[in-house]
Order: sequence, then C-alpha cells, then structure tokens
Amino acid sequence: MARLVICSGPEQGLELELKRGPNALGRAPANDLLLSDHTVSGYHCELEVTDFSAKVKDLGSTNGTFVQGQRVLEAELKDGHQLRLGSLELRLALESPEIAIPTLTVPEAPGPRFLPDGAPACEQHHHLPATLHCRQCARAWCDDCVHPLRLAGGQTRIFCPTCSGPCAPLETAAAAAKRSLWLRLWDTLTGPARPARSRRRPPRPPYQRRR
Repeated sequence: MARLVICSGPEQGLELELKRGPNALGRAPANDLLLSDHTVSGYHCELEVTDFSAKVKDLGSTNGTFVQGQRVLEAELKDGHQLRLGSLELRLALESPEIAIPTLTVPEAPGPRFLPDGAPACEQHHHLPATLHCRQCARAWCDDCVHPLRLAGGQTRIFCPTCSGPCAPLETAAAAAKRSLWLRLWDTLTGPARPARSRRRPPRPPYQRRR
C-alpha cells in the first residue's frame, strides 16, 4: 500500500491513496489524483507504483517536479521521500509487503540410546535394556518389540520391527568384559607357546693328529 501525504497548503495532512500501477496527478478532472493547488499543472506527473517501489515521471509540467529538492524528469522514489509539484509539498509513504518465512523444524536424527549404567536401551522402550540388535539397520530392541517367526522344525527367527531385517542377541558390556577377563586369565595361565629346545649336540670338530 502506498500513500501521498500533503505537507503544505490548506489540505495539509490529507492522505491520498495510490493504486498499484500508474497514477496520474494534476488539476485536470481526468487525473487519478486531483490536486487543487494553482501551481500544479493540469497533467503534472505520473507515479508508477509496484509492490516494492515507486517511480515518478514528469508530464511536461510548467513549474516542474522535484524529488528531495532536485528537479527531475524521472526518478525512483523510496519510502519517506519528499515530492514537490510546483509549490505543493508531498511525502511518499510506501509500505513494503510483509514476507513471512515459515520456521522449519529439522527432526533429530535417531541415534543409539543408553541406560544410566551404560547398557544400550531399547529404541522404543527407552527405560528397558536392549537384548537384540538388527543386523540390517543396527537398531537395538527389547524382546517385546521384535517379531518372532517360528519355522518348521522348532527353529525361531527374529525380525526387526522397523526394517524387517534379521535380529541377533545383543552382547552387553558386562558380558563382553567377563569374556575379556576370562581370555586374559587363560593367557596368563597358559602363557605364550615356547619353541621346544633341541637335544641334539653340536658336531665335534674333526680330529687332528699331533706332529
């Protein structure tokens, strides 16, 4: 929305609304905005208004068109610029349209969850320890989340609820530490393999007869 505010003369303070596109100003009744000041020509100037700017073009007026105190034939106008037609002072009020940019919320990427003791937690039940992990998407689940499938012969296969990949038992940190402890203890007791000592005596030097 653009407006012209009259700043001098008997109509001081009057606001004239400008339409989008060309607006003819002058004393002639055929103008879009009729100005009664005697120093204004019949067809004084034209204001071209867009959504973001305005432009003034003098139409061969007698007393001239001035922008910010300088006489112009054509000029760009900004909000608050002073426009003088003859001796009539006007001010341009140009309101820029508000462009609302929506705020996009980026969802947090799923990651592994852990219990206070460091054990992996179930992806769906965050308060329960995970007992299985998917070999395809690497997510951890508790026994209530997975989909078991009993096969012929009594075998059971377990599948991931997200990607339907096969699941395997999840080794906990305590189990891994326990196994690692037994491996270190076994290495300590057995020790590294030593090469067998050969019992073969080295060959004797050849016998030399004394002279």
